[in-house]
Amino acid sequence: MHDLNSGCNYLPECEVTYHVFEKWYSEYSRYDRNVYPPSLVWHEIRGIIKGASLDFVHDYLPEHKYKDLGRRRSSVITRKSDRDDIYKIAKRYKHFLEEKQLFDEIDLARKALGVASANPRYQMIVCDEVQDFSELQLLLLVKLVVSGGQLFFTGDLNQMILPSAFRWEDLTSILTKEHIKYHQPEELNTNFRSVGSLSNLSNQLLKIRCDLLEEKVSKGFSTASGDFRDAARNINTPIEEIHSILKDLHPDEAILVRTIEEKERFSDLKFVFTIEEAKGLEFDTVFLVEFFTPEQSLWNKLLNQQTTSANEKVELRLEFNLLYVAITRARRVLNIWESQKAALWNREEVKPFVQSITPELARQDRIEPTQQDWLHRGIYYRDTGFYAQAIECFEKAGEVKLRWEANIMLLLQDKDYVSARNILTKYFDSSNEPELFYKLQQSIENIKLNVTSSSILGAAKSFTSERLTGQKYKSNKTPKYSEQVLSYIEVLSNSGADAFLEGDYEKAIEICNQIIKLNPSHSGSYNVLAGAKAALGDINGAIKSFAKAISLSPRDKMLYLNCASTLYNFGDFGAAISYYTKAIEINPHDASDYFSRGHCYFNLGNTRKSIEDFNTAIYISPEIIKRFGSTASVKFYLGEYTEAIVEFDKQIVLDSDNSKLYYYRGLAKFRIERNEDALHDFNISINLDPRFSGAYYDRGLTKARLGDVDDAIKDFNMAISLNPEYTNAYANRGTLLNEKGDYKKAIDDFNVVINLNYHHPRVYNNRGNAKLNLEDYNGALDDYNKAIKLDPECADAYANRAAVKLYNHDSNGALLDCNRAIQIDPQLSGAYINRAAAKNQLGDYEGAKIDETMGLSLTKTINHSTIFKSFKLSVV
Repeated sequence: MHDLNSGCNYLPECEVTYHVFEKWYSEYSRYDRNVYPPSLVWHEIRGIIKGASLDFVHDYLPEHKYKDLGRRRSSVITRKSDRDDIYKIAKRYKHFLEEKQLFDEIDLARKALGVASANPRYQMIVCDEVQDFSELQLLLLVKLVVSGGQLFFTGDLNQMILPSAFRWEDLTSILTKEHIKYHQPEELNTNFRSVGSLSNLSNQLLKIRCDLLEEKVSKGFSTASGDFRDAARNINTPIEEIHSILKDLHPDEAILVRTIEEKERFSDLKFVFTIEEAKGLEFDTVFLVEFFTPEQSLWNKLLNQQTTSANEKVELRLEFNLLYVAITRARRVLNIWESQKAALWNREEVKPFVQSITPELARQDRIEPTQQDWLHRGIYYRDTGFYAQAIECFEKAGEVKLRWEANIMLLLQDKDYVSARNILTKYFDSSNEPELFYKLQQSIENIKLNVTSSSILGAAKSFTSERLTGQKYKSNKTPKYSEQVLSYIEVLSNSGADAFLEGDYEKAIEICNQIIKLNPSHSGSYNVLAGAKAALGDINGAIKSFAKAISLSPRDKMLYLNCASTLYNFGDFGAAISYYTKAIEINPHDASDYFSRGHCYFNLGNTRKSIEDFNTAIYISPEIIKRFGSTASVKFYLGEYTEAIVEFDKQIVLDSDNSKLYYYRGLAKFRIERNEDALHDFNISINLDPRFSGAYYDRGLTKARLGDVDDAIKDFNMAISLNPEYTNAYANRGTLLNEKGDYKKAIDDFNVVINLNYHHPRVYNNRGNAKLNLEDYNGALDDYNKAIKLDPECADAYANRAAVKLYNHDSNGALLDCNRAIQIDPQLSGAYINRAAAKNQLGDYEGAKIDETMGLSLTKTINHSTIFKSFKLSVV
C-alpha cells in the first residue's frame, strides 16, 4: 500500500517503524550540529506533530500551531529553537515518506479514520497499552465503536517513553466531543509478569521519581502476583568482559542497551536490543548494560540534589520512564551490568532490591535451554517480527524449514527479493509442501510485486510473422471443413500475413475478409485484420476486430497484447492498460508485459503504478533493465529522482552539449519540485536544440507551476508549432486557457486532443469544466461521465458532475457524487462546497453549514454566489 490514497493492499514492508526511522534519522543528521535523540524526535513527530492533527485536511500539525503548543502539551520540546529544528526534521521525514512511497502507523490510522467515521462496526473494543496511542489513534478507536458500544482502555503511564504524547485528559476530551459517557479511571495494582523483587524495585523507582522530580505521588503501586526470589543483581565489571563471561545468550535472555552504537558493540550476539526495540517484548533474564552512561552528568546533578531546570526535569522524566521499561522487561532475573555502580542503587529505597554479585554468579545461575525452548522462543520472535533472532533460535532448535522460512521474511524485510526467491526454490518443494510453499511464495509476490489479478502489460508494438501464423489461426471454434478448404484457408492465411508484413494493408484486409467468409471463427484473420486497419488509421475498426478475435480465442495472450499495443500507439493509454492487464492474467511471468504497462502508467502521470510495474519487470528479469538505457534513466523511471539527478550530473560532465541530458535532469528536478532549477535545465536544453518540442512543453509546465501562465502558454504554442500532434501540449494549453476564462478556445484545444485519439480523463474533465462555465450543462455532463468511465477514481469529475446535477435539481444524485469525490480525495474543497449546496437543497441545513465550513477552510478563492464549478484544473 505505497500510496495510501489508492486503496491498494497493505504491505508491512512499506511501513516505517521506529527502527526504519532511526536508520533514516542517523543518515539525515550525520552532518547536523544539533542532533536530538532519535527516540525523542520519533515520538514528537509521531505523537504530536502528526498524531495530534485530528482533521482530514492536515496530516501534520501546522507549523504555527505546533510552535504555539503549551508546555504541558509538548513538554519534551519547549524551546522555540528546538521546535524549529524538530519541525524541519518532520518536513524532511514527510518528504522521505512521499519520495519512497512509504507510510507509518499514523498515516494508516488517518486513512482508516476516513473509513471508520462513516462506518462504525464494533460493539466492543479493548485497548491495551493506551499510553502508546496518539490522539489520532484514540479518535479512530472511538469512531470504530457503534452507538451504545463499549470501550475499555488500559495502560501504564510509567512505560510511556515520551511523557507528552499521551494524556488521559486528551482521551476524555475526545469522548466528551463524541458524546460518549465514561467512568473515571481505576487503578490496577497487581503485576502478573515479574517476580516480586522486580515489582518492588520498579515501585521504588517510581517513588524516587516522584520525590526527586516533585511529582504527584500515584494513588497506588503494583503488587506482585508471583513469588519473591532474588533481588536484581548489580555486576560491576568492564563491559568488554561480557563476551568472555556469557559466551553466548540463551533464547529467553536479552541484553538491553541505550543506543544503536552500543548495540553494535555486541554485533556477534543476536539477542541485543535497544530499550525502544524491547518495549512490548519480555524475557526471562535481562542484562541491562551501562544504562546511566549516556546521561551521566544529568543523573549526577539530580542525585546530588543540585537545582535542575524545567527542561532537565523533562529529560529526567524520560530517563526514569526508560529505566522503568527496561526493568519491567524481565520476568525472573535482572542483571544490571555497569563498569561502576550507579549512585541510584545506593539510595536507601532500593538497596533491599539490588544486590551486588560477581560476573561468574550471573553465568552459574543460568538455566541451560532445551531444543524445545529454542523452538518456542523462535516462534515468539518470528511472530513479533524479529526475524534475525528467530533464525538463531530455529537453527539451535534444529528446525531447518522454520529457519529458512524466517530467513525469507528477513530478506523481504531488507527488500532482497532475489535472494528470498532463491531460498524458496532451493529449500522448499511445491509438491511435498504445497501449503508452505504457496504461503511463502505469496509473501514474496505480495510484497515485491504488489500486483493484483489485474496486473498486466503489453510489449507488442508491431505484428510479427510469429504472431500471424501457425496456431494463432486455429480457433477453438473452427468448424469441420474438407481438407481442400482447410488447405485453401492456410494458403490465404499465409498470403494475408505476407501482405501485412510487406505493408500492403489493403490487400491484407481483402484476404482476411475472404478467410472470414469461409470460416467466421478464424480468430487469426481478425487479428491481422485489426492490425491492418490500425496501420491505415482506422482505430475504431481495429478495436472491433480485436474484440472479435478475443471472443473467439479468449486465452490467446498475444491478441490482448496486440490490441494493447495498438491503443498505446494511438495514445489511449488507459484502454491499453486494461488489455495489458488481461494478458498478464493469462501469463503473469513475462517481464516485457509489465515493462510496457509501466510506460502506459508513466504516460498517464501515474508514477506510483509505473514504478510498481518497472520494479516487477526488473524482479522477473533483471536483464530488462537494459531497455531503460543508462543508470540515470533507470533511476528516473523508478521514481528515484534525487539519485537520477546525481547520475545525470555525471553524464553531463562527459557530454555537456547533449540537450537531452539537461532535459531529463530538468524533468527529474521538476518531479521533486525544484522548479527554478528545472527551468534552468530546460533553458539550456532549448539553447542546445531550439527544435526540441519536449523541452518547450515541460518548460511550459514548470512556468505554469510557478504561476507564469502567459509565458507557459507561449511555450505550449512553440511545442505545438514544432509538433502539431503534441496532445499533451494542447491539453495543458486548454487547461490554462480555461483558467484564464477563455472557455471557447480551451474547448477547441480539448477537441483537438480527443480527435487525435488521446483519451485522458483529465481532458474530458477539463473540457466539461469549460462547457459548464459556458452553461452547456448537457455537454458538461457527457464529458464528466466519460472522464469517470476512463478513471473511476477521478475525484474532480465526480465533484464537477455534482455541480451539473445541482443545476438540474438532482440533489440526491449530486450528494452521491460529492460523497464519492470526498471518499477518493478528502481534501477536495469543491466537493465539500457542492455537497453543501446539495444538502441545502435537501433541507439538511446543519450538514450544509459543516460542509461549507470545511470547503472554505480548504480554499480562499471561492465565489460564494455560485456553485463551485471549475476547480483543481489539473496539469495533465
